[in-house]
Amino acid sequence: LGHFQTARRLSLRNHPECSTLSGGQAIELLLLSSKQTHRAILFCKSKGLLPQHNPTLVTASNEYIRQTLKIVTDATGLHLLCPPTKFCTDNGVMIAWNGIERLKQRKGIMSYTEKVNYEPTGPLGLDITSEVKDAAIRLPPLKLSINS
Repeated sequence: LGHFQTARRLSLRNHPECSTLSGGQAIELLLLSSKQTHRAILFCKSKGLLPQHNPTLVTASNEYIRQTLKIVTDATGLHLLCPPTKFCTDNGVMIAWNGIERLKQRKGIMSYTEKVNYEPTGPLGLDITSEVKDAAIRLPPLKLSINS
């Protein structure tokens, strides 16, 4: 199927989360995010960065992305954990979650707030983009079939 036919079949054309995208753009984003996630999981596995028992991918996303990531996690042996969609409507929740993770790791937590310079982003962890790129991981094909 072409992008338009696929997007139409998935009812993405009029989906509120894709309202500013063409059907083809929505499909391309699904494919890109699934490939990037698949590559990230394979990289983490190759470097021993995932727990040996019950590795889990946690994501807050719409149903279409969840279905795509379920295919990826099934293929890589990970468990997919998604909060209820009613809690995935506000970036404030994700910002608070980042704060909780930082607090648990005792990173960037201050006991005083005087003279604090606030930044628009809150990175957690190290940027290993170039290391992942250098690994040149070839992805095995996955059949992405999404139900509307």
